Parts: sequence; structure tokens; C-alpha cells
Amino acid sequence: MTMTQPPRPPARASVRRVFATLFLWCGLFAALAAPCWATAPAPPEGTEVIPLRRALALLAEQTGMGVVFADDLVDGVSVRAEIDGQDVVRSLRRLLAGTHLDFVRRTPDRLILFRKEGVATRRVAGVIRDKLTGLALAEARLTFSETTLAVSSDAQGVFALKQVPVAITRGKVTAPGYFDLPVRLSADQDDQQLALLLERRTEVREVVQVFRGRGNALAISALSGSMSLSPDQVGDGSHPSKDLFASLSLIPGVDTGLGDSGVGVRGGRPSENLVLLDGMPLYQIDHAIGYFSSLNADAIESIEIFKGGFPASYGGRVTGVLDLTVKGEAVDSFELYAGVNEDLAHVTVATPLGSRASVLVSARRSVADRTTRDIYARVFEGTFNDPILEEEFDESGYRSQRSLDFGDTIAKLFWRPTAKDKISMTYYAGSDGINESISYDLPEGKFPLYGKDGEWGNQAANVHWRHDWNGRAATEVRWLWSDFESEFAYDNLPYYARFEYDDDGNLVLDETLRSNTDNFLEDRTLTVTHHWTPNPKHQFEIGVGFSQLEQAYIERSFDRGYNYRETVKTDTDSIYIQDRWQPLPQLALLLGWRREHNSLTRSDHDEPRISWNIELNRHLSLRGRFGRYHQFALRSPDTFNYFEGYPTWFLAEEDWVRVIRSDHFSVAAHYEQPTWLFDLEWYQRHSRGNIQRLFSPVDGFRARPSQTSDRVRGLDALFQYKRGRFSGWLGYGYMDAKVLRDVVTDTVLDHPSDVERPHSWKLSGQFAVNLWRFASNWRYASGQPYDLPQTIATIQDSVDETEFILIPSESTNNLRLPATHQLDLLLARKVTLGGYVGELGLSLANIYDRRNVLYRYYQNEDEGPVSIDVVGFGFRPSIYLQLRF
Repeated sequence: MTMTQPPRPPARASVRRVFATLFLWCGLFAALAAPCWATAPAPPEGTEVIPLRRALALLAEQTGMGVVFADDLVDGVSVRAEIDGQDVVRSLRRLLAGTHLDFVRRTPDRLILFRKEGVATRRVAGVIRDKLTGLALAEARLTFSETTLAVSSDAQGVFALKQVPVAITRGKVTAPGYFDLPVRLSADQDDQQLALLLERRTEVREVVQVFRGRGNALAISALSGSMSLSPDQVGDGSHPSKDLFASLSLIPGVDTGLGDSGVGVRGGRPSENLVLLDGMPLYQIDHAIGYFSSLNADAIESIEIFKGGFPASYGGRVTGVLDLTVKGEAVDSFELYAGVNEDLAHVTVATPLGSRASVLVSARRSVADRTTRDIYARVFEGTFNDPILEEEFDESGYRSQRSLDFGDTIAKLFWRPTAKDKISMTYYAGSDGINESISYDLPEGKFPLYGKDGEWGNQAANVHWRHDWNGRAATEVRWLWSDFESEFAYDNLPYYARFEYDDDGNLVLDETLRSNTDNFLEDRTLTVTHHWTPNPKHQFEIGVGFSQLEQAYIERSFDRGYNYRETVKTDTDSIYIQDRWQPLPQLALLLGWRREHNSLTRSDHDEPRISWNIELNRHLSLRGRFGRYHQFALRSPDTFNYFEGYPTWFLAEEDWVRVIRSDHFSVAAHYEQPTWLFDLEWYQRHSRGNIQRLFSPVDGFRARPSQTSDRVRGLDALFQYKRGRFSGWLGYGYMDAKVLRDVVTDTVLDHPSDVERPHSWKLSGQFAVNLWRFASNWRYASGQPYDLPQTIATIQDSVDETEFILIPSESTNNLRLPATHQLDLLLARKVTLGGYVGELGLSLANIYDRRNVLYRYYQNEDEGPVSIDVVGFGFRPSIYLQLRF
């Protein structure tokens, strides 16, 4: 038992000098409490944080009142102190607001503290770090609204607060120079162990904070140079619904388009990017030949994109990284999002499962084929000179049918069995299917000319467990599975086929060609990662990975009895270590090293990585990156893959396909003011082993593909501006991409890469007022290079006739297509239907009807090459509706 009496005057100064200091966690106080203190206003957040025991002593000193309490009642409790020496009762009510304590006045000069009946308490502890560097933050403050409970972190970022009422579940962390971080505690009685990351206000996020509420959210990491995007604000007018590709294409140095799976980064091919969904590597992330993303934005919590120079924790690709996190870990109430437009319908459901678990399921499905029919009409009509409609049937009996459907699903189950453990399971499936047929319907019967059924897509699963040992160490274990499949079946009528009628008058073909072409790639990976923060200057990360890749290529001809199957397997073991080191307050370093062993190529690869950032003053900073990267899974880079039927993945092998190697280097300057910022980055990438043309793994008895040595260098600039209700950015990219040498034949090439776009501009603006939202985006890019083939005359000895053929130009990529550009507008309004809140929008894509040339090729007609352009969409208005239930 302790009784606090007014101290003698000589002791007053020493008591006042022992105050602890600064910063707090905040949240919503929800507890059943006695009216005598529940109505007392909480003290302002600007007051100091001191132990409750010391605050009671200070109260007794100022008021001359004795305060009696048991020692264990105040053990480990700290508060925000505000003492009024004139009114002891009011001061004590303020001091105990929201705590587990109450008091009674037994004599005019004595107060007695006691524990409230029925109030359960627990311990809340953890560590607070800088989200960018991972370094510990001292004197960050954790508070709970409508209570006096508060605690400050120590020099290692560690904090602990005992005897917190279980009914208190919401809090907030504050620190100078950082954004406030709201925190939600679980509703159970277990002790809470938290790992909290604060975002710096000195980064782009300070300016972009408005974007998160009113437009596309885009932020730049000061150390790694990665860019973060908020998918909640995707919807820029180029698509009638949220689409990740549309938003990513507004970032300088990032490009999307028809004909390949995913996103191109700084002259690299989409297959050279590592795409992770909750840690799962994905090998197919588009629908409808690249027009739609196969990842539903409603289910994505955040996107982080590295445009090169990525840390040692990532491996297996040579250009960039797209790291996407699925929602579902902070679901505290039932939520349902649903929407529909002219292309697809989508629904996302999330709900808590008790107090420790939650589940999210998101699904999309194509509901009409306006867009897909248009895509295939343009591409097939250009590529095969065949007018394509969804169904065409003319008077002569010619029938042409094509249909495409697609869909994707994301599901996540999250469970927190203890305060120190998190377990999640994520599943993904995305697929496209196509059916085509060309025939004549004659009175005697159906005369088929061509038919194809195809399906391709990706499935993946992830099991993730994280255990926090203490405030300084944590371990993560992931089991990952990803499976890409493409299956195509053909039914062709050869040019030499004959037909006749049977005795019943039915049409009979003497021969048809029926065949299959299939490709599979399965990835099974186990990773173990350990995080350790020994002191405020270092944050270590050590990880090991064990991957097994299995690839199969199959060709079957059912009429000729031909059957080819090849299965290739490889094991890739990796280990990495990296350290976020801050030797000086103005200097931060990210040092890393990664080593990979591949069993199929029988090779070991060392990959050093380094990033640095120097803050010259509160406005200006410099950063730089260097790294080496290797890739063992490669993909044929050609639009015709989709139409010929084999978008093929294959594995690098010793003495056949070489491993791709790439070295990255970049430097950047970043300048920021309260309402605007400017970021400028110069980069260079040397690669060796890039695939330059389509080839079949069985063509020419596994003939080696053309692999080249390439160099890409350029400049990305970003200017962001925010004022009032308006926010937006202007991006510019310069690129010089050259193919230098054929590494197989050691031939000097020195010509532009076929993905080079020397100049590109991205302009994005958003404005919100009341219930209305406006968005406008304009994109411009130089045309891609191409060349004019040569015409060669040959003599056919058998018929003594001259035949003309086309051969590649001697000046590769010496011409350039017209520049591509378009303007997209979006007008949307918040609406309520039947008590549900939603948004009704009008999307106006390519408003001035620009017919951009996607690619150009040539056919041989009339003794010369004739160009054929495949063009993109013109003006496309769309209406969409989405609701939140």
C-alpha cells in the first residue's frame, strides 16, 4: 500500500525534473464505464506522457491532498498528465479517464484509488519503425482517444503499456515528421504485440495524401526508388472499371499494350518482370491479349513497383518487380463491393470470422464481348486478312464464329492465432478461353475450313506464417505454388484436301488435320526469411529459398500419329542477406547480396545490390542504385503467340538457351515543397541473353533462339502538384534502347530495339467537388521501330515459274511507326440506391478518336511488300455502376 502525501518544499524541483517525453498512439475508446468519469473530457494530446505513479505524486504536491493506492494498480501504466491544482477531483477524473481505475474521497484530505469492477485489462507492447528505412523511432507516442493512457517509445523504438482495458480497441501513433497511424487492437483479452511502421512526411506521401482521397495515389520511396500506387483510386477513363494496367501505364517508364502479358518497364519485356501477388509469382496477368489486367483492383491493398535496381529480397527476373498485396488482414465488419459494365461484372466480399480471423473472396467474369470482339476483329483481320465478327453468315453459306470469355478469382483467409503469430492463405485463378470456327454450310452438309479451341491462364496458392519473437526479430515462412497452362486444339482443312459424297448424299472430307499444342510451367517454392533489428542503425533481413520449376511442351497430330512431348525440370536454390543501414541521420543505405544456383544450367550466380539516399536539406535529396540480376524462365516475345496458339514459357538449359543477365545503375534527385515535388532519375541497364524472336522448342530439332546483348538507358521525370481540390502529375520518359550483339554467333548488330520509344509523356489530373469526381489523362509515346522487308525472286524448277518471297531487311528497325497518343476523360458521381452507397460513372476513352498503330507487318503481293497495320481502339464511351453493400 502506498500513500502519496504532499512532499516537503525542497523536493519539489527534483520531482518536476523526472518527466519522460513525447509522442503517442491514438484510437477510439469503447468501454463501459461509470458516469462519474466517462463524461470527463480527455486531456489534450499536447500534454506530456509520464508514469501514472509520478502523475499522482505531482497531483498530491500541487493540491496538498493525500492519494492512497496499491502499488500493483499503477504498475506499468503511463498517462498524458494535465494537473489542475485548484480542483483535485476534476484533475483526478481527467487523470484516470479511460483507465481501469476509479477513486473515492474518504476524508477531506485523502483520496483512495480502486480497480473498477468487471474491467478486464491486458498488456500492449511492440516496436515503432520508419516504414522507409525500417529504423527504430524514439519518442513516438501511442495514445487512445477519450482516455489518458499513453506511452512513448524508447531509443530502440520499443514501448510497453500495462493494464489497458480490453474494451479499448482503437489507437493512434504520432511522431514529428510522420503521418499519424491509426491502429486497431483485437477484441480478445490476449496481450497485444504490435509492429508499427510510420510514413515520413518528408517523402512524396505528404503531397500525395490528397491523392488517396481524390485521385490516383502515387508515392516514391526515398531509399529504394520504388513507386507505390493506391488501387482504390484506379479508374482513369480509359477503362469503364478499375484496372491496374490503366493506372500503371500513367507512371513514367511503364508501358502496357496489346500482345504480351503484363507491363513493360523501361524497355524490358513483361516476361522479364517479377509479378508477386501476396508473394506468389504469376506468369500470366492479363486478359484479352493485354487489354484487361487479370488482377481485380477491388481486392488489392497496395502495389509497389520497382523500375529496376530492386533489393536482394527479390530474384528470378532481370527488369522490374510488381509486388501486390491482397486485402483481408484488417476486416472488422462485413463488406461487399459489386459492379457491372459493358465488358465484365465483378464482386468482392469480405467479412470477419470471429475476433481473430477474416476472409475475402473476389471474382470477375466477362459478361459481353464488345471489347473482345473488337480486339479480335482488328488483330485477326489485319493478321490473317479474315474479316472477323462474333458470328457472320452470308448468302453463300460462309460462316465465321469467334468468341472469347475470361474470368479471375482471388480468395484470402487470414488468422491471428496469438498476438505474435499471423497465418494467411491466398488463392488466385485467372483464365481466358477462345473458340473459333470457319466453315461453309452447304445443302449437302457442313464444310469446315478451320477450327480452334484454346484456353490459357494461371493458378497460384500461398501459405504464409509470420512469428514475431520480440520487438526486434521476426520469422516468415512461405510455401508458394504457381501453375501456368496453355492448351490449344486445332482442326484444319489442308489446301490439298478433297471431298466427296457418300451413298446417303453426305459430304465427306478425305483428310483433316487435328492437332494439339500445349505448354505448362509449374513453380513450387519454399522460402524462409528472418528479420532482425539489433539497434536503431541496422535492420537485417536474411532469407533462403528452394524452388522447383517444371516446364512441358507438347505437340500432337492425331491424323498423322505424330506425338512430341518434352518435360524439363530445374531446381533453383537461393540465399540472400540485406541490411538497411543508417550511419548518419542524413544518409541511408540498403546493402544486399544474393546467390542463386540453377541445376539445369549447372551455374552459380552472385548478385550484389546497393541503394543509397542522402538528404541534403529538408527539401532536396539524392539517391542511387546498382544491382545484378539473372533469369532462368523465359518466354517467347511475340504477339502472334496468342493467334498461333502457343504463348510459350521455357527454361534456360546448358548449351541451348542461355541465362539472361542484367546489370542496373541509376541516380536520381528529388525536390519537394508542401504542394509540389519534382523527381528526376537517370538509368542504364545492360542485358545479355534477351530473346529476340519467336521460336518453337521443337522447330529444327531444338534450334537455338536468337539471344542478344542489349543496352537501355534513359531518363524518367515526374512532377506532382496539389492545390485545394485538384491533384495531378506530369511524367516524361526518354529511352535509348539498342540491340548490340548476337551472343550466340558473336555478330555485331547495333540497331534499335523493337520496344524502344524515345519519348513519352503522361499527364494525369483529378478534381473532386461534393459528390462529383472528374479525371483526365493524356498519354503520348513515340512510335516503335520496324523495318521494310526485301523482295526476292526465286524460280520454281518444277513449273518454271517465278515466285517472290520476303526476307528481313538489312537495316533492322530503321523506320518508326507513327506516335501513339490519346485523351481519356472520366465523370463520376456518388449515388445511393436502396440505402447502398456507390458510384455511377461515364468513361470516355480516346475522346478525339485517335487510331494508333499497334504494330505493322508485310505481305507479299504483286511482286512487292504490302504493309498491314493493326490499330487500336477509337473513341469508346462506357457507363459503369458499382455499389458498396
